Amino acid sequence: MLWDDIRPFSRFPRELDVSERFFFSEVMPPDARFFYVARGTGSIVIDGKTHTLSEGSAILINAGVPYRFLPTGVHLLAVNFDWTQERAAWNLPLHPIPIRELTTESDLPKRITFEDLPELDRYRIRKDAFFAEPMLRRLIRRYDRRAPHFQLASDAELTLLLTEFVAKTEGRQTGGFDADAVADYLQENYRQPITNKTVAEHFHFHPNYISAEFRRAFGKPLHRYLLELRIIKAVALLEDGGMSVAEAAEAVGFSGANYFSRYYKKTTGKPPKRRNR
Repeated sequence: MLWDDIRPFSRFPRELDVSERFFFSEVMPPDARFFYVARGTGSIVIDGKTHTLSEGSAILINAGVPYRFLPTGVHLLAVNFDWTQERAAWNLPLHPIPIRELTTESDLPKRITFEDLPELDRYRIRKDAFFAEPMLRRLIRRYDRRAPHFQLASDAELTLLLTEFVAKTEGRQTGGFDADAVADYLQENYRQPITNKTVAEHFHFHPNYISAEFRRAFGKPLHRYLLELRIIKAVALLEDGGMSVAEAAEAVGFSGANYFSRYYKKTTGKPPKRRNR
């Protein structure tokens, strides 16, 4: 699978505590897991290797990769998810499988691997993932409230979360180019008519160079990052019920409602619809 082909399904966001009083057995998750340390310090064993977790750490564990938390006092924000919408009909939590119950190879969960990001095939840890906390809290609130169309907004939020997580790699600034500064510029100006050329002119780089460096840092082209950002903003506007589809499209920077509707459906799997108040 290629990174650009992901269409994440947010199955089960929640908060949990890893207590010092309990022993956690080694398990194998049937779907992917994202954990964020909101408070405390802890440890986790993944693939037989122990990692220390401090506040602000985030861990992405792919399906079928064994792990267990060591008994420490740590408060986590988490989400269980699939990389695609293939199992979206199954929206109940999938419980991890104790390693001792796996007896044959056919018992192993299916695991998606990436041709262009093989470092995600098993697990990845970031120590400075503070950006993840507000995103995860929004996922948890939506899941708890279960408002109409909450799943669309949740899947879009999860896409942005995973993209940011993957982008937080070493070498985000090369040759004077700062990928985070470009992302901040898009966050602030997504309502405006933005192209690779206008961004390149703003940062004084050639369009081809800025496009290649942005993709290297964030794992997707600049124009797709911008389109998905606009869709996330549009989902919130339509959920609020204060705007029509055409008004929401214009408010987030799309030049026409038809193009907006096509890309909205491509991203979320459903056509845009105004929520009645």
